[in-house]
Amino acid sequence: MYSLAIVGLGPRGLYALESLFVTLSRKRHKIIPKVALIESQTEIGCGSAWSIHQPDANTINISDRDLVELPEREIINGDGYLITAFPSFIDWVRDNYNHELDDNKDTYFERNVMGRYLHQRARTIIDPLIKQDVVTLINARATSLKIVDKITEIDFENDQHQSIHVQHTLLTTGHLPEEKSKQDEEFSHHANQFSDVFLFTILIQKRPITSITNYITLLSKEWD
Repeated sequence: MYSLAIVGLGPRGLYALESLFVTLSRKRHKIIPKVALIESQTEIGCGSAWSIHQPDANTINISDRDLVELPEREIINGDGYLITAFPSFIDWVRDNYNHELDDNKDTYFERNVMGRYLHQRARTIIDPLIKQDVVTLINARATSLKIVDKITEIDFENDQHQSIHVQHTLLTTGHLPEEKSKQDEEFSHHANQFSDVFLFTILIQKRPITSITNYITLLSKEWD
């Protein structure tokens, strides 16, 4: 059984993974959770929006100067695992594309450039964790989540992978509609009936980073 499953390894899933191991590395009494990472695409870290295979004509709608807030990942040294540092986006494009910021001109990079950055950043944390037997990467599409006695069973499309059982599940599957669907209403009703079920739908749409950070902080208390 897994302690946690992160379903969707785009930018939000990557952020959640980094946040989890940063948080765990700061704890005195360290229990390393068993984590399942679930992603249907071959290129992890970038998601559909930042696919490395999309045409160069697709550009980011944020200038390079606004992307200075995408920070580096510092070395994460935990009990039983070591994750190397990774540069900020601006430092990365300077080293890989010979790009320097210009105070008088904005540059809008191709979306596949951001995709390559996110993919490399993901590989440099996930590959070491796999080798150190800390996480498992499941390259399949999750199609069903069933909760029985507080344990979630996750099934996969066309039996691409055998079903797994997890104690906690974090869905980071990308952008969602602003209006609640019938299923969202059912989720809300279910969450209101049980004290150990949390629904972050609205928060993740409006403030994804804050919501994920709060969830990881809350979850990590179980592994003190």
